[in-house]
Amino acid sequence: MFLTTCTIVYVLISDISSVSAVCSGSTYGPDCKYDCHCNTSVTCDPQNGCGGNCAAGWDGPTCQRRNVALGKPTHQSSDYHGHTSNLAVDGILGHSYAGTPCTHTVITSSSGAWRVTLNAAYWIYNFTIYNREESMGRRLSGFTLYVGNTSQNYKTCYKDTTAITTSPGAIVTGHCAGGPVSGDSVRIASRPGVPLTLCEVLIYVCSAGWYGEMCGRQCNATTACSKCDVTGTRCTECVDGRWEEHCQNRCGHCWADKCDKVTGKCPLTKGNPRCDAGFMGNKCWTGCKAGTYGYDCNETCGSCASGPDSCKTTSGHCPDNSKCMPGYSGVKCKTACEAGKYGSGCTETCGSCAHGPDSCNTTSGYCRGNPRCMSGYSSLKCKTACEAGKYGHDCNETCGSCARGPDSCNTTSGHCPGDPRCMPGYSGLKCKGCDAGFWGADCEEKCGECYNNVTCDRASGGCPITEENRRCKAGFLGSNCRQTCSPGTWGQNCKLTCSLNCLNGPTGCDVRNGACIGGCTDGHEGRFCTPVNYNYTGVVIGCVAVVVAVVIVVIVLMYTRRCHGNKSEGTSERSDPVHVQNRESSNQGREARISTPVDSNPYESVCENEYDKIRFSCNDTEASYTVVT
Repeated sequence: MFLTTCTIVYVLISDISSVSAVCSGSTYGPDCKYDCHCNTSVTCDPQNGCGGNCAAGWDGPTCQRRNVALGKPTHQSSDYHGHTSNLAVDGILGHSYAGTPCTHTVITSSSGAWRVTLNAAYWIYNFTIYNREESMGRRLSGFTLYVGNTSQNYKTCYKDTTAITTSPGAIVTGHCAGGPVSGDSVRIASRPGVPLTLCEVLIYVCSAGWYGEMCGRQCNATTACSKCDVTGTRCTECVDGRWEEHCQNRCGHCWADKCDKVTGKCPLTKGNPRCDAGFMGNKCWTGCKAGTYGYDCNETCGSCASGPDSCKTTSGHCPDNSKCMPGYSGVKCKTACEAGKYGSGCTETCGSCAHGPDSCNTTSGYCRGNPRCMSGYSSLKCKTACEAGKYGHDCNETCGSCARGPDSCNTTSGHCPGDPRCMPGYSGLKCKGCDAGFWGADCEEKCGECYNNVTCDRASGGCPITEENRRCKAGFLGSNCRQTCSPGTWGQNCKLTCSLNCLNGPTGCDVRNGACIGGCTDGHEGRFCTPVNYNYTGVVIGCVAVVVAVVIVVIVLMYTRRCHGNKSEGTSERSDPVHVQNRESSNQGREARISTPVDSNPYESVCENEYDKIRFSCNDTEASYTVVT
């Protein structure tokens, strides 16, 4: 079908008797169900709408149809002398090829083709094409209009049957022969061997409530239908809150009060729930299960005293007059007790827990830890004051020998009151004697550096002599072990001397361990500032050689003495360089022994037997010995 002129009969809403007089500026007609699409220069009439003064992209007596092709992306098979594809959707209506921007493809043996992408899927039914008026207008005869998706095959919407020698008209208006076709793209092709020229292409969709050819008819559906299809055979969109083909079903308890107009499912949008509080499911008709509540039933009931399944499914509140389980508070009983509170509703105050209010169990009020209670209190909740004669954490301590009686001490500190404070033979604030490490009448004096940290005498402060025959720690002297070693000495009983190689001189070492304070002189290192790269191997070999020589001398002397005694028995003792005393024959089998005293020079040793003493020493360059009689 093609027309050079177009006559359309419209059923206008002025024929409808029931017109609302209170429509807003954006709607008009019965129940204000039609949308206005007016030019900004006019006001929408509540009865007749815009009166033809339409906004850009809209036209019709009441601006009821929209050109969805306007300004959309286009493409054509080829461009002829700058007549590009976008000129068919630029909104300039005309027929003159010379005076109006029109598209034009190159002449080839193939068909000229043009396409517009609508950027959204629509039900396409009506269209209008502005053709060129000159004799070349006949080139459009025999064209085909397709509707489809850019990624799929196109369906034929309209096929022109005009003779090829005749123009189909300056304005070609038509609709899809088989009814509306859904798609997001429209394609127009010329017959083979003929270029395609289009001055403007308008693809129409009807405004809500309109359908038919050129959107000239209004929907006659019930008030529950807000939109019908372009053929008027069915309702395509129900009013909010309704769904199904004839909009007879009501939506469930959707959060947005809207559901899918076809399936009835409630929408789920980012950041929003699907259902109102208390309901769940795709259509939001199912109530929350016991123990859950809220939007989409995603929340869990709190610790209601009447049971975890007893909260209200809409708000989550515990039943009226219902208390919370111990440890929780609030209308939902989901707020845990703050530190220092416990019980139902968190109304109870924790006792004197030794580890602070955080150690109190918010359910039972029991204190945790060891000790459990602060000084002066006992019991699981630490709310019971100590009975007379007891004090301290958990009341585990027994009062001392207070002058006013064993029940008179302070239940917190255990201190005895009054003056005199203690019974005879006792001292200290608690009248129990002094604590470890203290001495004196009031136990306020601190013990000295007693060996192995033994407790000093509580009367004199003196350090006792231990089983190891030691009184003070290394570096200290005196009966109270408060006197430090004199400068240059260190160690147990201050018998050792500091190294001469200390950077601060022979007085510059630690009295406890002999370590040089401040470092060593050049060429020395280590705790005792020994020579760097000291050849210990050579020294040891030298010392061993001296020891061997000494042993040999001892054996020789013993043998000589023995022989001499047999020949000169009763003669006077000889005054040899090495003096050896004669002993009785019971001296046989006595051994020489070599020892290195703990407090001696690390390189000095003593060789002894029961007759003689031979002292030898080794240094960096030599080893020597001396026989001492």
